[in-house]
Amino acid sequence: MAQTTASAVLGGGSKSSTASLAAALDIEGNIPIESVQIEALVVMKILKHSREAQPATVSGQLLGLDVEKTLEITHCYPVPTGSAEGADEIAQYQVDMMQCLREVNVDSNAVGWYQSAHLDSILEPSIIEMQYNYQKNLKKSVLLVYDLSSTTRGNVSLRAFRLTPEFMELYKKGVFTTQSFTLAGVTFDNIMTELPVVIHNSAVLNMLMHELSEPAATADPASMLDSRRLFSSRNTGAGSTLVDSAVVNPAALDLSLNAPLEKNLESLLESVDKYNYNRYQYQYWQRGVAREQSKIQQYIQRRRLENATRIAAGLAPLPEETESQVEAMFNMPKEPSRLNHILAAGKVDNYCKQINQFSGPALSKIFTIRELQQ
Repeated sequence: MAQTTASAVLGGGSKSSTASLAAALDIEGNIPIESVQIEALVVMKILKHSREAQPATVSGQLLGLDVEKTLEITHCYPVPTGSAEGADEIAQYQVDMMQCLREVNVDSNAVGWYQSAHLDSILEPSIIEMQYNYQKNLKKSVLLVYDLSSTTRGNVSLRAFRLTPEFMELYKKGVFTTQSFTLAGVTFDNIMTELPVVIHNSAVLNMLMHELSEPAATADPASMLDSRRLFSSRNTGAGSTLVDSAVVNPAALDLSLNAPLEKNLESLLESVDKYNYNRYQYQYWQRGVAREQSKIQQYIQRRRLENATRIAAGLAPLPEETESQVEAMFNMPKEPSRLNHILAAGKVDNYCKQINQFSGPALSKIFTIRELQQ
């Protein structure tokens, strides 16, 4: 009698607990994602996959579960590149991988994909199309971008992105004219929205990291790096000696400015060339429209003069065509897609921001070293 059947648990349980469980799982997908939590093991897998394939970019599948407003990523696996395998082979590989993961009781719920990139160059038509397909089929899917160039400078850059609802609606229509972008209120600033990323470690791993950090905290102070080994004492001219006794991080004195700045400038020039190419295409279309509009006006004027002559001669005037009928008589050029133009403008803006962020600290280091050398 004390046994509880499955039907009693599902049907006779507390309505409040059932509602809270449904809200947490969000089966309908109505709760928007506000943050991304990724396991440290997943981060290591992405870093390893991207580092082994350098300088080529790679991609892979993200697996996990969305809990309320947080998307938890617990597993991932790489996907073969299109050059190595065909589209059918890649699709079959993903199906087989998901089945194998399900058999070993690993999370097999797709929540997005990851992509390695250089200098956060994610505003590419292929990446936009892929993310649109993911969000169309999986409402809460995200794109996780791993920046290879930032990692070479000692910073692990992992950023999560989603396409905005306005751009999703615009991309669904498939019309990328100037008017459509204006009516939708879409610019390169609001094509994608960035979500905060939190790296999660298990309690056991946190304890291990704490134990590994203890020897460093109790190390012999004599073995620590002293800034006096980096800076030599010099007379300031006022009878005092300039000696900094603080511990200095050698990475702060890194003056390797050429490599990252050169890559940013090369990418910027390439994006400017693409922007100009799309701008020339748009200007060519405008000149074609102007020529056809001039022909249409000439045709309308001739028809009006002909009708006036017929009326004066006592004849019935010729029927006047509508504006759409007149345009159909001429070869009115179609407006080129403005999507590539918008994406190129966004890449130019992104590279300019990166150059500004990098140039400030770099110039400070240069002036500091110059003063120390005097």
